[in-house]
Amino acid sequence: MIPANKLQCLGETNPEKAIDFVIQQLKPTVDARVFEIVSYAVLKAKYGQQTIWLGNEKETVSRRGFNSL
Repeated sequence: MIPANKLQCLGETNPEKAIDFVIQQLKPTVDARVFEIVSYAVLKAKYGQQTIWLGNEKETVSRRGFNSL
């Protein structure tokens, strides 16, 4: 397993290799815990900057970012 700091540097210097590493971690033969961590990171990268609206009534609706949930 590549440590996170090395993977981050790899993403900056050789993005194709970093993408290949992530894809390898999403295969069915990988430990479920690794799959959960990698899939969370992918979803956070995709949706992390988006916002949602929460509230039960019109007066209580508020805008929140996914990072704050």
